[in-house]
Amino acid sequence: MNRLLIIRHARAGDAEEAAVLLGQLGYPNDADFARQKIARLHGPQDAVLVADLAGQVVGLLGLHLIPTLHDAGFLGKVTALVVLETCSGQGIGCALLAEAERFAAAAGALRMEVLSGNHRTEAHQFYRAAGYSGSDHSRFVRALGPGK
Repeated sequence: MNRLLIIRHARAGDAEEAAVLLGQLGYPNDADFARQKIARLHGPQDAVLVADLAGQVVGLLGLHLIPTLHDAGFLGKVTALVVLETCSGQGIGCALLAEAERFAAAAGALRMEVLSGNHRTEAHQFYRAAGYSGSDHSRFVRALGPGK
């Protein structure tokens, strides 16, 4: 991995690059949307982490800590992880995931969970290689609100 890679919390100035990365993941948004999310998801239970390679944001991870009724600690949930296509295979995703795990553990998370669509088979291989196992639970989703 390049020594110029820094994993840090996202800042408002990262919004343009964050929007591009979200679009690459299949969630097209503009910089204003990304800026609002970065501002809102900055605190003790949420984080937007970026991989900064020599001043360019080349990766993004969204992390949320969810208190659970059945455990004393939190569930850490990664809801987005993306690396710029031209930087894939350089260890950037691993570095983002490792920092998310450190953040979650320090905050009291007992487990980490990753959300990844069924069609993202390469991502599933990545998560397995990082030590994550397939879920032993079914996940049920229902849309709420307009356009459901």
